[in-house]
Amino acid sequence: MASAPLLTRRGSRIVVEADGMWSCENMSFKRLVLVTVGLPARGKSFVMRKLTKYTAWLGFPTKIFNAGNYRRMEGMASQDASFFDAENADAKRIRDELAMEALMELIAWIEEGGHVAVFDATNTTKERRELVWQTLKGVPNIQIMFIENICDSIPMLEANYLRKLKNEDYANADPETALADFKERVAKYEKVYETIEDSENDGRICYVKVFNAGEKVQARFCQSFLPSQCVSFLQNIHLFERKLWLVRPGPNRNGEQHILGGDEELTEDGHKVARSLADFMMTEIAQTKRPIDVWHSTMKRAKQTSSYIPREHVKRVVKTTLLNELGGGDFEGFTREELAKYYPRHFEARRKDKLRYRYPGAGGESYIDVICRLRPLIIEFERKKRDCLIICSESIMRCLMGYFMGVTAEDLPHISTKVGIVYELSPHRDGCDIKELPLDLSQELREDLDEYMRANE
Repeated sequence: MASAPLLTRRGSRIVVEADGMWSCENMSFKRLVLVTVGLPARGKSFVMRKLTKYTAWLGFPTKIFNAGNYRRMEGMASQDASFFDAENADAKRIRDELAMEALMELIAWIEEGGHVAVFDATNTTKERRELVWQTLKGVPNIQIMFIENICDSIPMLEANYLRKLKNEDYANADPETALADFKERVAKYEKVYETIEDSENDGRICYVKVFNAGEKVQARFCQSFLPSQCVSFLQNIHLFERKLWLVRPGPNRNGEQHILGGDEELTEDGHKVARSLADFMMTEIAQTKRPIDVWHSTMKRAKQTSSYIPREHVKRVVKTTLLNELGGGDFEGFTREELAKYYPRHFEARRKDKLRYRYPGAGGESYIDVICRLRPLIIEFERKKRDCLIICSESIMRCLMGYFMGVTAEDLPHISTKVGIVYELSPHRDGCDIKELPLDLSQELREDLDEYMRANE
């Protein structure tokens, strides 16, 4: 058994309490209100779904307030194009009132502890944006950021128009009639549409313009933390289809002894899993006829697993410490039974708050720490258009899967992952499809893997 660790203070942001437990001083960020701008079917929903999934994964409570949903909740789902005519005074009044109702609920949510709120509406005129800004600017400790979506790609527009026919506004409608009505609705908005200009909000407007769902991005006054994160993220999104395969290495020597941490080699069963993974990937590559990238950690078990993948179909291999397992700090080398016996407060603290609990000592991490170090990789995997195989340990897989699944940071440490299973992720404009694909393993080995996972939960 490893000797008992000496808990020490490390860094100005870490506090060691009298009972030996560690806590982080609070980080304070301005709350962010994202205001969408753009004609219908320009990609606002795609962009905001992507962006809010990212901010929620980072750990910021996030919520979308969609003005169109407020209209539909009031029983006005099937309005024809005339309802969206700026010259239709009664309809305009109703639309403005419902938009303000959504905005008021957004403000209430922010004041109750929300952190990233989206006011999702067309907001196509300077007059409307001025009203939104005047309403929001008195709310303390917030930053207002406008996100304008512009699309001039004819194929993209045509695809977006067809997708719009699937929403509640056109339920059970004749497709041809519905498409004509929707195009007329867009024309009504086009008559009054005014793109964002630098002179708005007394010349201090913070905005980002996204062209063709990420093809080009322009930004202004987005230097603070969350706005800059949003801009960096939006510069890397796209609509190209690709696959990401996530897989855990097979058993390693420390894992078989239920020891926390360490950089041990694969066991014989681990090598069997690696060979089966190589066969699986060759089958996939033969079907897609596309080369792949392989990403893995610098840990021995990941490098050994990667070595079985035939390199003739691999475009690029990336080894990075960013994919290394969550650091156990001074508790590396302990079994879970030893931790529970000798450090019960730590053991219980991690059980109660797996997201925020940080292992003490040099290299000790929490899941929040892992999320922070994976931020550049999330951007990279959003940017990539090539299929990727990612070989990583359990905590890393949870964080990556949690992002693509749209899971909040709170739920992320409890995602179930399995050894001997390849998780195939297929991102698309509405989210991400996830499949569990079992490797071709003997029944005996699969039973051994199940026992291995239970013992290391």
